[in-house]
Amino acid sequence: MHSASLSRPNGRKPNCAQRAVSTILLIKSLGGGWDRTNTLQLADAKASANGLNTETVSLTHDKNPPISQDPMPILKRSDVDLYYELSGHGPPLLLIQGVGVVGECWRPQVNELAKNFQTLLFDNRGIGKSLPCTGPISIEAMAEDARALMDAVGWTSAHVAGHSMGGVIAQQLALDCRKRIRSLSLLCTFARGKDAARLTPWVLWMTLRTRIGTRRMRRRAFLEMLWPADALKSEDMDNLGARVAALAGRDLACQPPVLMKQVMAMVRHDTSQRLAELAGIPAYVLSGDRDPIALSRYGRMIADGIPGALLEIMPGASHGLTIQHADEVNKRLEHFLAAAGKKDLPPAELRPS
Repeated sequence: MHSASLSRPNGRKPNCAQRAVSTILLIKSLGGGWDRTNTLQLADAKASANGLNTETVSLTHDKNPPISQDPMPILKRSDVDLYYELSGHGPPLLLIQGVGVVGECWRPQVNELAKNFQTLLFDNRGIGKSLPCTGPISIEAMAEDARALMDAVGWTSAHVAGHSMGGVIAQQLALDCRKRIRSLSLLCTFARGKDAARLTPWVLWMTLRTRIGTRRMRRRAFLEMLWPADALKSEDMDNLGARVAALAGRDLACQPPVLMKQVMAMVRHDTSQRLAELAGIPAYVLSGDRDPIALSRYGRMIADGIPGALLEIMPGASHGLTIQHADEVNKRLEHFLAAAGKKDLPPAELRPS
């Protein structure tokens, strides 16, 4: 594995101009339908909320951070070691996360839902503790990982919830083995992955801001992708950044090496023409009306495509609604899951965006 550093030979930190060149290459790669294995990263994936003070920009070729040596539950597959965690007792609930974050991002839900469900969260292949990974990074492969985890813990079926890219994985899992899906909860997600990776002026601007500037500036930019701007005015940004970093499993100023591979896996995936095949599976779609990534109309598209799906659009919520509005999200999920378990679903209800 090779890393070609863009740091200066004398060891000094790269300046903003160097970071800008790196980011422009990234944006050009996205715009050109990038399908190479090389990913342009802010290397420093080892830094997390403990404030490690390294700052190196690299072109990283499949470079992964070291694996923790602490005892932990691992499912060893032929091409990846999958980290997972079981909590609570009750009906099984599989939780699938999205791009650039680890399974711990479900902690605000697990803390509540594990009182009545047995929850399973995990790190997707190639991120967090699910290393090493020598296999492909694709939606199909990650859906197969989820199925393998269900087998490993002895679940013949489960409720499945996915956030962002995790919702795309959940859709594919349901298409692959629908008889094992008790219900689908699809949060801040989409059926066409390329919709979330569209290159709008806002996306280009935020791409630059999350890669250029001081660590504090890059962390703030990341938070602005998850929280509505007016909601951040009342937040202590440093404290919020540290809290979200602990859930995401990384310093918000840094990009994990696998991130662009995950993005490109989404871009290549599209379940929009197959949603009708999910008829008969209780489905709940939750979108935020302020989400700039998974627009509420994408959630509406999913709900329209799955016969009988329930759509709710949460006012004042953005892409990080599972953290910002954790209590409300938990209540809505509990209500839906209880109804799905009894096969007594409320009628589909559309809330105006």
